[in-house]
Amino acid sequence: VTPLHIRNWVDYCNSPEGTTTLAQERAENGHPEPFGIRYWGIGNENWGGGGNMDPTVYAHEYRRFSALVNNIPGDKVLIACGPNADDYHWTHRFMEAMADSEKHMQGFSLHYYCGWAGDPVNFTRDQWYQQLKQAERMDEILNRHWSIIKGYGMEEHAKLVIDEWGCWHPDGSGPSRGGNLFEQQSTMRDAAVTALTLNIFNNNCEKIRMANVAQLVNNLHALFFVSGENCIVTPTYHVFHMYKNHQGAAAVRTAVE
Repeated sequence: VTPLHIRNWVDYCNSPEGTTTLAQERAENGHPEPFGIRYWGIGNENWGGGGNMDPTVYAHEYRRFSALVNNIPGDKVLIACGPNADDYHWTHRFMEAMADSEKHMQGFSLHYYCGWAGDPVNFTRDQWYQQLKQAERMDEILNRHWSIIKGYGMEEHAKLVIDEWGCWHPDGSGPSRGGNLFEQQSTMRDAAVTALTLNIFNNNCEKIRMANVAQLVNNLHALFFVSGENCIVTPTYHVFHMYKNHQGAAAVRTAVE
């Protein structure tokens, strides 16, 4: 993949009708109006399956790709690949390489899962608390990364995008019994992790541009199980339903004596 490849995808998706060759191609494919895709990740998990890069190499690749993508007119949010969980070295090295460059960046991705604390359903009391303790670490992880970001003066360019989070249990425990990739049964333990995590996000909202649970349907930390015409909601869904009014609201700090 070259920088021109992703630049062409942005052109194809977002250029106004009839303005470019790729906009014409989009119309010929049945969608004359632009899709208006605003958020673009320049790579994903580049520390692992996305290239097995070190942070400095990725930073230079990001600079190369994002400069060309940024030339496409329109409202875009470009998101850089951040660390895997508590890999603070990645954040240090990436910010160091980006701090003196032209910054075509408005977000910094962070992935963190609570995982493998026993069976998804038949867990012990200790494993229940182990899972909650893992979830609680999200606060420390995002605050330490944010401290590094501030240290390089990158707050306006590297708001955190926690675009993969949730519980990761051994797969095969969901209703399809392994028919769907990574599908796992959902319990009140997952709901408690969800509430704890959303509280952490609310309490740190000035650092966070966006947060996305890993998957919605028939997968990790899912909100829905679907098979054919049948659909049920999970305990995690109900927590999201309770928190939905927080989205777009104003956070008010409260001190209690």
